[in-house]
Amino acid sequence: PSDDVNRNDSGTEIRVEILAIDTMQLVDFGESFYEMEAGQRALHGKQEMNEKGMDWIEHRLRESEADYLLVAGHYPVYSADSKGPVHGLEEMLKRYQVTAYISGHVHCQEHITRDGVDYFISGTGMEISCEGE
Repeated sequence: PSDDVNRNDSGTEIRVEILAIDTMQLVDFGESFYEMEAGQRALHGKQEMNEKGMDWIEHRLRESEADYLLVAGHYPVYSADSKGPVHGLEEMLKRYQVTAYISGHVHCQEHITRDGVDYFISGTGMEISCEGE
């Protein structure tokens, strides 16, 4: 982090914070996750890692003094597609008045606003493959 801050037109300081999180620990991989061999499951995290990860995220959100708080993770919270939804994060983003959640993974570009949080998905690096198109 830098000590530099942006200022608005009236000269007031504006603080922007970006919190990058590891969403691999937060994704519900479904039945196929439990059918993997133990070594493969370890790559995706364990229940206690999920709990520690959520505790860490909540601590960082609670302690933030940013005017604009952005959270970024690979997997989306909401999407028109069904790939990799992150569970358990939505309420926390709302509670701590996160400005926006930015993600990829889904091969779409989307902007969803829900409960005061903007959700942006930009995952069209290789191809576009949204369901319903």
